Formats: sequence, structure tokens, C-alpha cells
Amino acid sequence: MKPEWVEIKSIREPKVWIYANRALDSDKNLDDSAQAHLNKYLNNNNLLPSVVIHRGHSYWLPGTIKRMQGDAKIVVLGSCGGYKNLNEILELNPDAHIISTKEIGTGRYQ
Repeated sequence: MKPEWVEIKSIREPKVWIYANRALDSDKNLDDSAQAHLNKYLNNNNLLPSVVIHRGHSYWLPGTIKRMQGDAKIVVLGSCGGYKNLNEILELNPDAHIISTKEIGTGRYQ
């Protein structure tokens, strides 16, 4: 376990590795610096994510997009307004399939 992210690795075939950021103090910019450190780790280990999941507010999405390496096959935009960035994502990842929401979240349970 890393202090800035969690690694989950399968022990059987097919090999699946998941890297998920931890919730850190955004007021101290710890979450953004952790993302930069994770990207450096992935680059240093020649790891190219084939699935990218952005699970946060749409105002954080530009940071996720700028860190994409261009090899994503599936991009999940689980943020309101994420659909507004489809062209930019497809320019970076032309073969990607995109799953996106369109401002339909709620704070209440039905």
C-alpha cells in the first residue's frame, strides 16, 4: 500500500492492476500532487492505463485529462458535466469508448 494511492493486483490470469487515488486534503493540494506522483510511477514502470475512471467533480476533470497517456480504451466520466469534454478525450485517446453522465446526480436517495 502506498501513502498516496492504493494498488490492487490480481494473482491469476488475466493480469489486472488497479491504481486508485486516496482521498487527500485538496486545500493543501495533496490530492493533485499525489496524482502527479502516481503518473510518474506509472511512467517509470512503463504502465499504460487502458481504463481511466474520473470519479469526481467536473472542475477536476482537466487535471485528469492532462495526465492521460493516450492509450485508454475505456474512459468513465463519473462527474456532472464530464460529457462536455468528449472531444478533448477522443483527441488524446482516439480508440476510447466513453461512458459519461450528464448532470443527473442527486444528494437524496429515492
